[in-house]
Amino acid sequence: MIEQEFGEQSEYPDKGAFFEYIVASKLMSSYDLDNDEVTAGLTGGPQDGGCDAIYIFCNDLLLNEDSDLVKSIQRNAKVEIFIIQTKFEKSFKEDAFLRWKDLCNDLLVFGNDLAGFSSKYTVSILSFFRTIRSIIKICARKGATATARFVYVANAPEASDGVKRQASGLKTAAEKVVGSSYFNADTVLIGAQELLRRWNPPSEASLMLRFANSYSIVPQRSDCIGLVTLSDYYNFLVNEEGKLRSYLFEANIRDYEGNVAVNKAIRATLENPGHEDFWWLNNGVTILATEVTQAAGGEFKLVEPRIVNGLQTTYEIYSYMDARESENPDSRNVLVRIIVPDSDETRSKVIMATNSQTNVKKTSLRATDPIHLQIELYLKSKGLYYERRKNYYKNQGKKPEEIISISFLAQCLMSTILMSPNQARARPSTLLADDSKYEKLFDSKANIEAFYRVARLGKTIVLRLSKVKPNYTRAQVTDLRFYVLMGVAQRINRKLQLSFNDLASMDVELANNELIGEVADAAMAVYERFGGNSNVAKSAQLPSEVAKAVSLADNMYAEQ
Repeated sequence: MIEQEFGEQSEYPDKGAFFEYIVASKLMSSYDLDNDEVTAGLTGGPQDGGCDAIYIFCNDLLLNEDSDLVKSIQRNAKVEIFIIQTKFEKSFKEDAFLRWKDLCNDLLVFGNDLAGFSSKYTVSILSFFRTIRSIIKICARKGATATARFVYVANAPEASDGVKRQASGLKTAAEKVVGSSYFNADTVLIGAQELLRRWNPPSEASLMLRFANSYSIVPQRSDCIGLVTLSDYYNFLVNEEGKLRSYLFEANIRDYEGNVAVNKAIRATLENPGHEDFWWLNNGVTILATEVTQAAGGEFKLVEPRIVNGLQTTYEIYSYMDARESENPDSRNVLVRIIVPDSDETRSKVIMATNSQTNVKKTSLRATDPIHLQIELYLKSKGLYYERRKNYYKNQGKKPEEIISISFLAQCLMSTILMSPNQARARPSTLLADDSKYEKLFDSKANIEAFYRVARLGKTIVLRLSKVKPNYTRAQVTDLRFYVLMGVAQRINRKLQLSFNDLASMDVELANNELIGEVADAAMAVYERFGGNSNVAKSAQLPSEVAKAVSLADNMYAEQ
């Protein structure tokens, strides 16, 4: 299976690197990460300390490098830190745990200055552990729990007793090094059989939701409204492993911070039940589905359900029920409305109307803008799949190289139209929050061909850069790819400042390996001159310096 999937993809040049990606993708599948999020967590390479991938979740939701940790981690939160090592070998080795023990002694001892380990670990590893240290402190301050899960994956049968002893020793050593009652460690060994089990998880195109006795079906339609017990709603929200089905949310729930006071009020109502039912004090939840059928009594089958309003309520219910110790059902109710829109236009209207009084970030509703539907339809006609809804095409089996996420397209446009690859690198998940920038990037009057060509060029750079420059580390490729995109687009158009018309007429076929290599060399020289790390790639001065170096090397538009 690994051989087959490796042969069908074009991004990873060697089987070892592809194995790291595919394992991370399979292991994190229950968290509904898209391909960009999976890739962002890959850290393998020289000086990685035995960490091929790192992912951090708070209550089953991914924390990115630009997440606000203090806001994300609240009282009783559950933080999981996955540190993954993969070996495409036929046996487990004890030295994997020895490397991790060394890593913990270096980077999890709070008295150690992380800067002192810059010659031993990559900038990416140090950055992740700087975040992990901050998380441990926040958890201790807020009464939350952080668990570090060291996951060792090998294409091998069961581990030996010696390996199991080393795994147990790592757990004890990591907890001792940190020395906090709010921090736990765990070790997980995954061999070939377990990896095979996780390879193709069952599809969840439809889910069952049980109403209490009080519900009503709209005549001549399949829409329905009624009361659902908190326990039944929680069962609807989690999968068989007890993980939150994050794909249920039309937008990423991390965007739905809302008013912190509102969240506290919802949680207080849940934790301190009175004689009032929960739904008396809450506006409820709106779910959209493509089809709804009544199975039996109050149980309904929902095809492709998405929660579009009441996300704060939903997340507070999930957090409360997940932390609840009692095994008895909670019979209090939440009001649920299920609507089956007959078109994308109607769907967008429902989302906008049901959120009109809600204080949510604008990024949450961007995907409903007409421009994104137009881009999706246009790119689809050209063989690319624009994911307005997270993992919509991934779940249909489309290849990663064919999928364009909204955030990736925004990064491509930021790098070319606004000449800001530094911002594309630094703030991938919050790029669309600024209204003025958003309107410049997704101009409804722009030639729609421009979106296709810049997306295709962006994918070309992502797929080829590591092959054209095999000596670049993974961190260098991540830092430089949007700079290379900017430079290649400028070289093709023979212009420094690009417009949508320039992108629309850009000959993407000119982006051959030679051109990509030349631009990468120019960008790398500037990048290293300023220090050569992720902080440099995120700095405001680097874009103009790279553009200048690319233009001078080409001697075509230096006068601009």
